[in-house]
Amino acid sequence: MPADLYAFSLYSDTGIQLVADLLNSGDGFSQTISTGLGPGFYTIGLQTITDPPADPSFAITFGAPVNPVPEPTTLTLTALGLVGAAARYRRRRSRREP
Repeated sequence: MPADLYAFSLYSDTGIQLVADLLNSGDGFSQTISTGLGPGFYTIGLQTITDPPADPSFAITFGAPVNPVPEPTTLTLTALGLVGAAARYRRRRSRREP
């Protein structure tokens, strides 16, 4: 028979516990995480609260993506390209008008 109560935990990659809560069948075993997760790896742990344990405990490790930050050189080259395109457009436009 499955356990009706589980201990839910969320840990950062440095082992700091970010969220701890109990899940039960009355709330559909659901948990909402309202903590903003930055880039890095996290571990979700689920452990049964029965004696003896009815189900095996387990943990899932997942990674939050790192958003790439463009280098200043990339931004400068993009800006120079846009300035050059605008200058060329203005030069062509001024040649056509009397």
